[in-house]
Amino acid sequence: WNDLKTWTKHSDTSSACQQDIERSIAGFNNNELWALQMFDAWAKTGPSLLEGRSAFTGNYYQCRSTRAPKMDKREGFKGNYCVVSLANLTNTYNSHILYIFALGRIQLGTCLPDSCSDDEITGLFQERVQ
Repeated sequence: WNDLKTWTKHSDTSSACQQDIERSIAGFNNNELWALQMFDAWAKTGPSLLEGRSAFTGNYYQCRSTRAPKMDKREGFKGNYCVVSLANLTNTYNSHILYIFALGRIQLGTCLPDSCSDDEITGLFQERVQ
């Protein structure tokens, strides 16, 4: 979660998206309930990955119901649920454990601020795995 802050520095994210991600991270670090709910809505890999389980959905409803309050002159924002598909990571990393990605596409449910467009979210993840 904290690693997301470095992602926004290296991508073509809008200032609103970047600021809201940074605000989410700060909220998480300060144990603010809305930010904890946002993080909690993210998918976490679980059992059976080595047996081919490839979809980790997270919590759509929790993400969409998350609301960051207004702060200073900035409006609040809502959680935006997005499924990120990761594939062909074995070409990127040389690791024995990553053979599981050769089984197919891994899908992870994420929860990011609704100020981030689908293209920005795609860009954040593409930069990270290349």
